[in-house]
Amino acid sequence: MNPESEFKEFIANEISRYCRENKDFEGNIRKLSDYDKDFICKHFLLSVSDWTDDILPPCTTNPRTYLAEVYSDPLRYPGLETIIREDIYNHLESKLDELMGEVWAEENNIKPEPFPGYEVGQ
Repeated sequence: MNPESEFKEFIANEISRYCRENKDFEGNIRKLSDYDKDFICKHFLLSVSDWTDDILPPCTTNPRTYLAEVYSDPLRYPGLETIIREDIYNHLESKLDELMGEVWAEENNIKPEPFPGYEVGQ
């Protein structure tokens, strides 16, 4: 199983909790709490390591340790880690939203809508 598929499996396991906590949740990451967004970002970066090269500083020698510190207790260092977590989320938001939407559709047997113009041959 490829890393992205493993991450989607993780999301599939988490979706029921998100639905219980947020009645309006329909697979959109923007509807989740900051805690859940951070949790998903951290898990994504640990699962799909190809993305860490684009996101973590080039001087990072141990990505797991770096992520553990960035996503540690937010009250311990309310400054720099918060900025880094927000930047990571902003960078990953569209990709994570896409993956969560796919999992949401699969879990709820919703067929994706074709892109505009598909049915008229455009």
